[in-house]
Amino acid sequence: MRLRYALLLLFWLTTIPVSGITYEMTWTYENRGEAVYNLSAKDLGVPVFMETGYQSVEMESGYDASRLLVLEDGFLKLVPIEPVLVPIGETYTVHARYTIESQPRPVPAMSIESAGTLEQIPAELASYMIPNALYPCDDPEITGLASELTSGENTVLGKVSALLDWFEEYSTYVVTEVPRSPRYTIRDPRGDCDDLSLLFITMCRSQGIPAYMQGGLVLGESIDVDETDWENHYRYVFDGAGWHAWAMVYVPLWGWLPVDLTFLGGMNPLETVTKAYYWRETTVVAWNITSHDYVLDEVQQREALIESDIYWYQYDNLITETQEMDNTKYYIIAGLALMASVLLYRYRS
Repeated sequence: MRLRYALLLLFWLTTIPVSGITYEMTWTYENRGEAVYNLSAKDLGVPVFMETGYQSVEMESGYDASRLLVLEDGFLKLVPIEPVLVPIGETYTVHARYTIESQPRPVPAMSIESAGTLEQIPAELASYMIPNALYPCDDPEITGLASELTSGENTVLGKVSALLDWFEEYSTYVVTEVPRSPRYTIRDPRGDCDDLSLLFITMCRSQGIPAYMQGGLVLGESIDVDETDWENHYRYVFDGAGWHAWAMVYVPLWGWLPVDLTFLGGMNPLETVTKAYYWRETTVVAWNITSHDYVLDEVQQREALIESDIYWYQYDNLITETQEMDNTKYYIIAGLALMASVLLYRYRS
């Protein structure tokens, strides 16, 4: 019995949070136009992160009074209750601060040979296969190509791998100003993380494979971005923190798995799953996007800001990051715990 307690203690030591993180967002809107500007929910909605078994997030916002904006189940933002008007020549600043505890997610061992088939996908996941504006999986061009690529595969993981082979050969990672529709990307397979993910998800859905997009925050001191877009109306600075998106695909027998297309480029297709940022403690999941057309949201936001001569400055930064437990200390603690339990067991016996 005492040895079992020792094993439970070792298990606890391996699953304690390894990252204590403070992340801060500051958005400033400057009105250089000729009229008072009414900021929309698209401008003001700050992310609301998920609470899961692998992460816990405490949020503080600068809004005096706020409400939860539910774009869809799993896609939440916080917005102010009262309208926000920016007078000519003035600015308005949005601020949010997050305290995050996170730990790595376990990566399953998998192979195409042991994978399940389409018939093993639960019927209740049908909503993740229907066409909508975000994932037009009934588009003949997308469906036709996906069917051709996966026709020789019997397992779901085999079909996913076949689709990834096509992305490996034909897609190119480039940063885009706003997300692109899969109908565009199928003809010009260039784009960033969400552009490529949107097309991949749409192709999966067209073949009866449940899929949706997940977005979140990736943290790391090496992240250092300062770029300007939207005809110089949008400047974003990422200091130690940046946003990322990936596909989530249902694969029997392992359930929902991440597919990170940014890992293509000489890798085995399955490494887009096993090496995905999703598994790391430095990735904090924010949103599940199954149907809400956020592409249209960003296009409309861009057009409105440019037309009204509003300048948006986004600054995201990592405030603190506690050091991971030193491996040597970790093994010393674990070893002492096991030794103490063994001695206690012998003493009681």
